[in-house]
Amino acid sequence: MTEYGLYDIILNRTRTFTKGVQMEYYTVKQLAERRGVSERAIYKQLKTHEEALKGHVRKEQGKTWVDETGLEILQKSSNKSPVVYVENEEKQKVIELEAELRALKEEKEELIKAKAYAFEKLDAFRDKYEEFVREKAELEAKVNVYIEDRQAKEEEIKAKTEEMEQLNKELTEKSEEVEKVRKMGFFEFRKWKKDKV
Repeated sequence: MTEYGLYDIILNRTRTFTKGVQMEYYTVKQLAERRGVSERAIYKQLKTHEEALKGHVRKEQGKTWVDETGLEILQKSSNKSPVVYVENEEKQKVIELEAELRALKEEKEELIKAKAYAFEKLDAFRDKYEEFVREKAELEAKVNVYIEDRQAKEEEIKAKTEEMEQLNKELTEKSEEVEKVRKMGFFEFRKWKKDKV
C-alpha cells in the first residue's frame, strides 16, 4: 500500500492510477456532503445513471466509491442545484405530511358524523321503544279491564241463569199443581183447599 493509499483510506477516499493518470475516488457520504444532498439522493442518482457511470463506480471495503469523472457526470446530469434539490425534497415531505394530515382530519370528521348519526338513530330507536312500551302497557290495561268486565258479565249471566232455572222450576211445579186442581172433583178441591189453609 502506498503512502497516499493509507492516508486516503483514513480520509475515506482513495487514489488509483489509470493509464498513468491519478484518479481520486469519493465515498457516497463524501459526495452527499460535498453536494449538500442526502446519501439516499446520491444512491438514487447512481441508480438512474448507472449506464453512464460504468467504469467510474466501484465497491470496496463495504462502501461505494465514485471517481472524479463519475462526479462530473452526476453534476452535469443534475439540472438543479444541491440546495434546491434538498429544499424540494423537504418541501415534498412537508406536502406529503400535510396531505396525510388532511386525510386524517377528513377521516376524523367522517367518524364524528358517523358517531352523531349513530346516536341520532339510537335516540330515535329509544323513543320508539318507549312508545311501544307505553302502548303495550295501555293495551294490557285495556285487556285486563276487558277480562274483569267479562268475568263480571259471566258471573251476572250465571246468576241470571240460575234464577231463571229456579223460576222455570217453580213455574213447572205451579203448572202441575194447577193441572192437578183442574182435574179434581168438587169434594177433592174442598179438601185440597182446606189442607192448604
